[in-house]
Amino acid sequence: MTRSGRGPEGSPRRRPALIWVAGILLARLVCAPVAAAEAPPLCYERFARDYEAPLREMPQQNPPPEGELPFGPRNFSIFRPEWKPVVLQGSNLGYRFAAKNAQGRVLRLDWELSAVLRSVNREGHAMKILARRHHRVGDVDDLEQLDLTFPAHDAGYYRIDVRIKSFKSRQSVRYREYWRVLKRSVRIEIATSASSLHRGETIWGKVRNPGASRITAPVFLDLQRYEGSGWVGVEQPPGSASVMRPSWWLGPGENSTCHRYDVPADAVPGLYRFVDSVYATQLQRRVTVTAPFSVEP
Repeated sequence: MTRSGRGPEGSPRRRPALIWVAGILLARLVCAPVAAAEAPPLCYERFARDYEAPLREMPQQNPPPEGELPFGPRNFSIFRPEWKPVVLQGSNLGYRFAAKNAQGRVLRLDWELSAVLRSVNREGHAMKILARRHHRVGDVDDLEQLDLTFPAHDAGYYRIDVRIKSFKSRQSVRYREYWRVLKRSVRIEIATSASSLHRGETIWGKVRNPGASRITAPVFLDLQRYEGSGWVGVEQPPGSASVMRPSWWLGPGENSTCHRYDVPADAVPGLYRFVDSVYATQLQRRVTVTAPFSVEP
């Protein structure tokens, strides 16, 4: 299954852009037939709904680094448990820490850590302090002691201010990041580059996840044709849905890569559809999504 990389000791590494590029390359390499066709704008749309967009406009942001902190042990980092600053209701927002060879390793920190959770409005203006975290730690053999996360109870916008102070080096850092908590919802669909096309032309389709949920969707779409009494499967070229079944993990608002189908010159005219069986984490079951299109002579 196509997923993001992992940080030290299994902590999630935030690399959605790299995953997106890798997915596009995979789809192009596997799906593209000999005759080249330019991918439509649909295939470059990364988001069905960009839930993170309002956060980018909020003031005085200074999120923690993705790598090592400016002081402290080697191979020691801070990360978001949910990868992104957009999380689902019932999960967590905030930060945890990871270290290489963490099990059995004692980190000699002598640190003071604090985090303050505030509610903010859509423009990022602080409204109310909701919770605080504070830790004064010396030697640490369990990274759970450094937990700076908060339960994501209510949908809305938030800000977390973090301060990390080293008594040993007398250095300190401050970080500020805005977060968004989404009310969970399931909405999954397939978008196509055309609703009608002729034999010999190309159509593209992709899974869109505009809802606030996590899903697992196959990279390649199945294809069916309507034959009077029902839908029947249509064989696709090797290297397509019938051969490989890698999956794409999609967070809230994300799109999959494009699936390409070149309609053969001798294809039977009529009504066709892309089909995908998507696993919806929120529902804990598979959901079948379809997108019809017609093939003309």
